[in-house]
Amino acid sequence: MARASLISSLMVLALLAFGLRCAFVPAPQASPARLPEISPAAAAVVMGAAPAIAAEIDAAEAYNRKVLEGAAYGGMLCVFMLGLIVQGVRRDVGNKWLN
Repeated sequence: MARASLISSLMVLALLAFGLRCAFVPAPQASPARLPEISPAAAAVVMGAAPAIAAEIDAAEAYNRKVLEGAAYGGMLCVFMLGLIVQGVRRDVGNKWLN
């Protein structure tokens, strides 16, 4: 009996180890043809300028972000108010609806 449970637990562990090995995708490898050799000073300049390049957004994108943020605030206010209304109605109604 103990031998059968030992064998079954070893098989489960082997399947688990094999399953975990197959569950993850390997990391992408950088090809040397796409990454030219640059000096450390040039790399520092490029990496220093990266946040400034990434921060550029056009006017339409800024407008869309403002509209989306406003809609999110309005939606959350509506959900909060609806929750308050449902809570008040549940408290006031005597026939236990919404329970």
